[in-house]
Amino acid sequence: MKKRSLKQVKGVTPIFKKTKNRCDPTALLTFKEKLRELKTPVSTSLGAINFILLGGRGELGEEQKRFLNVAKKNLESLFARIQDFNDWIESETKTRKGK
Repeated sequence: MKKRSLKQVKGVTPIFKKTKNRCDPTALLTFKEKLRELKTPVSTSLGAINFILLGGRGELGEEQKRFLNVAKKNLESLFARIQDFNDWIESETKTRKGK
């Protein structure tokens, strides 16, 4: 997956107060906590969908498989965005520690 800068992620930049072209460290930590709160149910839902798709609860019809695959694709996309934000926060905090 291609890494994106925070400026490329629509609607997120205003969350943080800018100080000398860097984000407020308190905001970064708060946002990281919120990401963790999002990541857990998303990964749990993905695991449940994969379990069902692999036949863990019996045979599925084609329409059921199609709906579950759409949900899986959307959750994978959401999980990737969460991970992008998490990676960005990690790079920001490493940059701050290095200064």
